[in-house]
Amino acid sequence: MTVGIKLNILFRLMIMKNEICTAALKNDMLLLINSGISKNDIEGAAGISLAQLNDPDEMVAVDHYIAIEKAAPELANNPGIFIELGRVKTGTSQTGVLGHVAAACETLLESFQQAIRFSRLLSNVNRMELREEGYLAEFVFTREPPAFFTIQSIELAFSRTLTLMKDLWGDNFEPNEVHFQYSPPEHVELYHKIFKNAQFNQPENQILFLRKLLLRKNPFRQPYVDDVIRKHAEKLLEKKTEKTTIQQQVIAIITKYLPKGQLNIELVASELGMSRQTVFRKLKSEAEISFQELLDGTRMQLAKDYVNNSDFMLTEIAYLLGFSENSAFHRAFKRWFNKTPREYRSLS
Repeated sequence: MTVGIKLNILFRLMIMKNEICTAALKNDMLLLINSGISKNDIEGAAGISLAQLNDPDEMVAVDHYIAIEKAAPELANNPGIFIELGRVKTGTSQTGVLGHVAAACETLLESFQQAIRFSRLLSNVNRMELREEGYLAEFVFTREPPAFFTIQSIELAFSRTLTLMKDLWGDNFEPNEVHFQYSPPEHVELYHKIFKNAQFNQPENQILFLRKLLLRKNPFRQPYVDDVIRKHAEKLLEKKTEKTTIQQQVIAIITKYLPKGQLNIELVASELGMSRQTVFRKLKSEAEISFQELLDGTRMQLAKDYVNNSDFMLTEIAYLLGFSENSAFHRAFKRWFNKTPREYRSLS
């Protein structure tokens, strides 16, 4: 079997496994219905009924969620509907067990850390990261792989995060800056109203705020609930980790670090808590593929997904794939697909 065929099979399997918890999907379907969209329209757009979403710990294909993200703005005749949904206070159930874990923590820093740690219990296509740089903290959020990226996912995540921040710090809290990877949308006025200092065409989607705020005590902390729910979350996460192949883990790390331009086998091995020889051996035994082949194939697949997704500007895709120059990305894309990125996008 050739490397190309092996990679195609692997990526098809990964797409089939991309999921989101039923609690999040059900919560936001109900919010959209409460906003005035009919139940039939929401269920029709999602391709799943509310009656099928009873177990909050169950996972369903993320395609259902993406479908309502794309359909709801038109159904509501409101392009900013997901920013508005993020301002509705519905408690911790909106993000399933992840929300309950975060709400029970002692400090906001711990809440962020645990939300990131258990993020796969919400969805395995969401990437969250917290950085502490100087006097600022940076909360980073995106969807990976790019085939699952939507503007609506960022709008909801950031609007919901800021709503929770205001709950903790008071209504007078404002972030220092809010960055978005994409160009200003048609409803940009709503961004400036809700996010205040919104900046577009940035390298990452992130909320920047004062680092010292992370040390604030969580007024909603529940120590007993913290212990019970975290043990439950540990069990759920352990089950998910057991089902994840080494190839999928390596691809996730490659996707995360490509934009940072610092990717190598040593970094991947460190992230996995293995030696580089162990990573090589596991990849070989599992799929008879080398790390370099997986890196090249992942970059090629991501290039295709990014170009197919019109939310990404062609000028920013080179950065997201770890190329130092646009010209290097264009040459590589032409070599892979025998078309320039612009030609390929025009045909999709």
